[in-house]
Amino acid sequence: MESEIQKYITGSELCHRITAPPHARNGLNMPLPPPPRPWEGLTLDFVNDLPESTSSGYTVILVIVDHLSNIANSLPCRKDFDSPEVARIYFEHVIFKCAVPDNITTNRGKEFISGFWDRVCYHLSINHGLLTPFHPQTDGQTERQNQIIEQCLRAFYNNEQGNWVELLPRAEFTYNISIHHSTLMTPFWANYNYHPTMQFNPPKDRSFRSQMQGDSWMTGMEETHRIQREDIIDAQERQTKYTGRMEMTFAVRDKVWPSTRNLKTSRPLKKLDYKCTAWYTVSKIINKNPYTLHFPNTMRNHNFFNVSGLDRYTPSVGGQPSSEPDTLMVEDTRE
Repeated sequence: MESEIQKYITGSELCHRITAPPHARNGLNMPLPPPPRPWEGLTLDFVNDLPESTSSGYTVILVIVDHLSNIANSLPCRKDFDSPEVARIYFEHVIFKCAVPDNITTNRGKEFISGFWDRVCYHLSINHGLLTPFHPQTDGQTERQNQIIEQCLRAFYNNEQGNWVELLPRAEFTYNISIHHSTLMTPFWANYNYHPTMQFNPPKDRSFRSQMQGDSWMTGMEETHRIQREDIIDAQERQTKYTGRMEMTFAVRDKVWPSTRNLKTSRPLKKLDYKCTAWYTVSKIINKNPYTLHFPNTMRNHNFFNVSGLDRYTPSVGGQPSSEPDTLMVEDTRE
């Protein structure tokens, strides 16, 4: 009798939709693999909703991070910048000064999903990867860098908070000369293979510089990149080990419960809303973590979900009311 009751409750669609999942979020940690050399893999993200700068009217920071060396560029922008303007900034500060990367990773903001940005990446032979909505763990490197930049600005800007643009280069420099736990070296050293001079001493004798040989410098640079790549992979393995999540996979046409955690519904109060929508079917498998669901055309929500926002559908037993996929969702909240 107890097993039958448990089976009946497990198959109840209403119970599943109103109950918070008791287990940890599904899905294993799948970090981005580090590239072999600096400036071959980049991540781009925005820090939004900053106070308006008194000198220039900027309210946004475009953050560009090299995935291997962790060196970051923090560039002030305005909220109304469109795809061509973002591309211009990207060319000026990355393409013209460093290199054309093999791949870039961005969120699904309007600046990066436009046809203009796709054509720019196509002509430069750049592989453009898009993050799963509401899953910043995929690009935790940039998210952490954003927190550090905000922390530095928070400590030093004025009461009106309007001078953060003047402080931004100092915050960026502070981040780039700080030792990273995963690589045990600074981003500045990893990228340039030397530390910036910070003391005001008399100039050294030129004979000391002549003792540096080009071959040994290049050998040191290659060794730095090799060690850094190994350290990043070791750090990713440790992070994956201690995330505490369980692997969950689905097949095409499987029924799943999408979480309403990042979705806005027509109900007035989020506190008492369903914990998940009605079931929907998987239409495409991107990899082990992100999936595409089959939504009706009448719904305005994105249909990309990380596995952490999905749960396996349990069929109901006889005598239970069955619900079809509904259209309660109105719009997804902004990332």
